[in-house]
Amino acid sequence: MEGRSPSAIRDAVPPSVGTSEIERACAVAPEAPAPAAALALDVLSRQAEARVLFAGEDYIEKKRAHHGVDPDTEVGGEKIVALLERGPRAGSEYALVAALAAQGLREHLDDEERLRRFARHADWLALATPYPAHEVIDAVLEEDAGAVWDAVADGLQKPGRDGYTARDEALDALRRGALARARHPRAAERLAEAGGAKVPSGTELSGALERPTPTGALGLLRLVSGFAALQWIFRGLGFALGVRRDGALRVERSGLRLRSQVRLLGRTVRSREETFAWPAVASVACSTRFVAMPHLVGAFLFALGVVIGGVWIFDGVRSGETVLLGLGAVAILVGGGLDYAITNAWPSARGRVAVELGVLPKRRLRLARVAEREAVAFVDALSAAHARG
Repeated sequence: MEGRSPSAIRDAVPPSVGTSEIERACAVAPEAPAPAAALALDVLSRQAEARVLFAGEDYIEKKRAHHGVDPDTEVGGEKIVALLERGPRAGSEYALVAALAAQGLREHLDDEERLRRFARHADWLALATPYPAHEVIDAVLEEDAGAVWDAVADGLQKPGRDGYTARDEALDALRRGALARARHPRAAERLAEAGGAKVPSGTELSGALERPTPTGALGLLRLVSGFAALQWIFRGLGFALGVRRDGALRVERSGLRLRSQVRLLGRTVRSREETFAWPAVASVACSTRFVAMPHLVGAFLFALGVVIGGVWIFDGVRSGETVLLGLGAVAILVGGGLDYAITNAWPSARGRVAVELGVLPKRRLRLARVAEREAVAFVDALSAAHARG
């Protein structure tokens, strides 16, 4: 992290890398010169070994000379050496470096120890950075990806063994998720061997069917134009009149089935049933609204108590009024007490868990007001069934 302040590093890391960015990177990576791919693999391995976001210019220059990479080498319109030296800043750049690293693995597909080391590195990259270390494997290596998924599966631990820690459990969940999302048949086979695909069809989840809130420029336009306020008003009126939209998602062998209905005062006025084949199911995730709300409210109340108490204490010191000094101290204590009580006691996530589903080409569904445990179990079941389908 040479020459970079913590704030600069935070600004350089995007929250996520989009699917389209990964697809574009994986399309150009196989055409990259082998030395450039080897350099990207070495740099990512260095970062994962040292647990840092940047490998350092000295190391990159040393490896560039070792692999014989021309400083002006371009892949996908990016000068690779310069990109690695300054570090990725956009999602497309993170995707490109990860895809090049996967391409670099082609030279090591017969080296089991090297592949296992990459699998360990991919764990950290997936957990601590935006690099899509697992998502690029199938698209870049295609039929040769089986050896890499074997290495990922070899890292799975056996629950219940001596020394099985929470860290082992978390890493197992990460690797099982990567295997479940992979499209190479070897990944599904290894997941089944590990007991990760024993999820029967028929798993179902019911809740309130909502329209997901638009994000990005469309979401901003929706707020600025006042259309969001109109939607909230009409939704509130509908709720007051007894209008309810319910849905039920069911995992089946052929795909995912959605049953939806609109009820008015408890009576069904419209119902619909749809089936989505597995190739059309693009994404599934659990989300929780207002998780940070108690922390924000608590911090506001504490800050308010400090401001009011500080003013009173200042006036008390200036005027010599001991009553003001006492009131100021009480205001600060009350603000701190409210902060602690709200942060630890407010059930912010209760009844606010939802499952969000992306269906190709551009449809999104949201099933809200479901129990968190049920939602997580359903997402796991859907991922495993998708891997088998």
